[in-house]
Amino acid sequence: MRVLCGTDLSCDLAAVFVQMRLALMETSNMFRWKTLIAASCAAALFLLLMVFFATHERAVYQDYAVERLQRQAAVVATASATLLNEVDQTLIFAQQTVQGSVGTPQFKAQLHTALRTARATTQLPSSIFALDADGRVFVTSSDPDPDPFPLSDVDFAVAHIGENPVEGVFVGAARVGRLGGLAGRWILGISRPVRDGGGQLVAIIVAAIPIERLTPLLEFSHTGPEGVGAWVSLDGRVLLRDPFDADAILQVPATQVAQNKEMLENASTGATEIVSYVDGVKRTVAWQLSDIFPIAATVAVSSAQLTEEWSRTLAIGIVGSSLFCAILLIGGYLIDQLRHLSAREKRLVVDKFEHLLSGMKDVFVAVDRDMNVTEFNASAAEFLGRGDIKGLSLCTLFPEIEEERNRDVFVSALHGRRRAQIRIEQPEKGETFMLHVYPFLEGVAILAERLTERISIEARLHQSQKMEALGQLTGGIAHDFNNLLTVIVGNAEALLDGELDAEGQRNAQGIVYGAEQAAELTQQLLAFARQQPLTPRSLELNRHITSMDAMLRRILPESIAFERDLNAAWPVWVDPSQLESALLNIVINARDAMPEGGKILIETSDIDIDLRDDIHGTDLKSGHYVLVSITDTGIGMPADVAARAFDPFFSTKPEGSGTGLGLSMVYGFARQSGGQVSLYSEPGHGTTVRLYLPRSLQGFSGVHVLKDTSQKEPLVGGSETILIVEDNPLVRTFASNTLKQLGYKVVEVEDAAKALALFGSGARFDLVLSDVVLSGDMSGPAMVEELRRREFDFALLFMSGYPKASIKTLNALGNTELLGKPFKRDALARAVRAALQPGP
Repeated sequence: MRVLCGTDLSCDLAAVFVQMRLALMETSNMFRWKTLIAASCAAALFLLLMVFFATHERAVYQDYAVERLQRQAAVVATASATLLNEVDQTLIFAQQTVQGSVGTPQFKAQLHTALRTARATTQLPSSIFALDADGRVFVTSSDPDPDPFPLSDVDFAVAHIGENPVEGVFVGAARVGRLGGLAGRWILGISRPVRDGGGQLVAIIVAAIPIERLTPLLEFSHTGPEGVGAWVSLDGRVLLRDPFDADAILQVPATQVAQNKEMLENASTGATEIVSYVDGVKRTVAWQLSDIFPIAATVAVSSAQLTEEWSRTLAIGIVGSSLFCAILLIGGYLIDQLRHLSAREKRLVVDKFEHLLSGMKDVFVAVDRDMNVTEFNASAAEFLGRGDIKGLSLCTLFPEIEEERNRDVFVSALHGRRRAQIRIEQPEKGETFMLHVYPFLEGVAILAERLTERISIEARLHQSQKMEALGQLTGGIAHDFNNLLTVIVGNAEALLDGELDAEGQRNAQGIVYGAEQAAELTQQLLAFARQQPLTPRSLELNRHITSMDAMLRRILPESIAFERDLNAAWPVWVDPSQLESALLNIVINARDAMPEGGKILIETSDIDIDLRDDIHGTDLKSGHYVLVSITDTGIGMPADVAARAFDPFFSTKPEGSGTGLGLSMVYGFARQSGGQVSLYSEPGHGTTVRLYLPRSLQGFSGVHVLKDTSQKEPLVGGSETILIVEDNPLVRTFASNTLKQLGYKVVEVEDAAKALALFGSGARFDLVLSDVVLSGDMSGPAMVEELRRREFDFALLFMSGYPKASIKTLNALGNTELLGKPFKRDALARAVRAALQPGP
């Protein structure tokens, strides 16, 4: 999109300078003030043209802004569908699980079991429950026989019970909860019906989600103080809105509902302008229907904000144009004065103008109607690598002009005397240009704006956002998987302690081994997600790499030479074991890229990065870093493969030759350590991986992570009283049974509120064993802080399958121990004993 300043102004000034140069070479005596009068006319004409183009550009800007708004709505629709689908899958699971028991005495019990299992598989809803055919509470995930509280007036009950009942999924509007822990809180319900073989409604399964877990998605979608994001149902009702406003949901005018409905019926995507019934602000709203759910995602900004960028550009353009006119008038006056100077003085003035032209960084040339260069600046000559390019064809600089599409645009601008833009890409030089073509004298003036750096920045931003999203996804999966692995390992060990025959023992040991392998996989996922527990310390990098020589040479065949060039003097602040894993992964990948042999070179050096530096492929902050470069002479990678090298589970190796997590772990380790990693590769020439590590300047963390060991020692128990606070019922049961078998007295609760209530009722415990992340309003560390504020005395041990959350929240509690999930029974026994009997 063309802007009314910057590039245009630079090219216009350059054109004027060239015109002045030609005018100064004329020797005829003409009317003294002719140039000043001409400059005044040109300035007036320029201002008129600027007004015309400003009006035109406003429409262009507005169209672009609306298009961008529609893209935002499409992104929100996709993200919303992904989020809602996670919850809907749990409803479908419960619906399908109980379908076979409809009409039997076991239906209610099976429904309770299904709801409880569904609730354990997702963290998004705060409650999953079922209504009977009359809209009364029938079963909840936590209570198989609750009070039959009537909810028949709620929209999801009306949708499935009333006339024209909804058969599939239904998304309700935000409302105030009435029951349990959700009473008084704003929630949004998603529901599905359960029907018998005759099609009669038997139950309605509902997932209730607090809106604060949904509004961040909408908040991300809009910008500006008057931006709004919302979900709208197909019948025109507003289901959810950010910024949240109760009246915006509960008191939607009928005319607005009808307008919304008509808007969604006419098109699956689009944009329109409306006046808000909430605050009276005129907004442009874009919408996108979901492909899966009966909702549309909408994004709105004030109409004034829509053209705000154009207004800023116009203001800058006015300032630039004023300066240009001033320069033009002053230049005209000076030229008139200079007409009477000697030839030498004229030459000096010409040189000054040429100096100004040569100072432009972008390539500037003027060509005649035959496309031969008549004027040029130093950047143009430097680009072509020649001192004088006058008379050369424009196609010598930009051969791409000869392409049919580009030539048609250029010829049209040349003969039609109008401006044009042509995008040129030169892969062999790694350059991308936008050619701004302007009518000039008997030909055209061309300013070639370099786009390469901007394209690179945009690509790095896109890659960073993609890797961040993948990190959040893989971290969440690893967290939930660790809970399941804890239960699998614990129960398998319980089988091993029982009386099994030889085959049973082997099977149980196989379960434990498989779970341990899965635990290693989750650690790799957490490494990529930057959520693995690190124990960084100050490390002399060169010595550490040298100590790995024997290990590295063992994994390399004799056909691969291994060299080191270690010049780093600064220590680094990293986890030594994770650094070893990262270097091993990189070297193994390098080895696999050289099946016929080659060379691997490891280099280290100190680098000081400030705000002016641009390290290709990274977004490093300014500071001191130590660079580790690993270069191989292997087969290399094409650009599309190199761009995905750090993606989890991406691999070009044969099936069964790797998990695709090696470089992903390196990426996560580097980012979590405060550094960065980049990769450069050329097919047929090899690959270089650059690992940027922070210089050691930090203090030490107070959190110690307890790791499971494989030593088989007798399990030591005790008679103390232990309170287990864990929201996962399977993990809670496993921990409770294990501790009871060791002689402890155990009390179990699923959330912080019940734990606080126990202490408040007078109960006392020798040890509190709590998960870090709990359901409800209070986390494990927050619960402990509250108990300590009330001056209760107890030993403390945390457990978690989500190290990122653990480390951040535990730092404030001082020297606190953490048992990482998954854990075995002996690890639990030792950790509990250590917490009850701390060392000196």
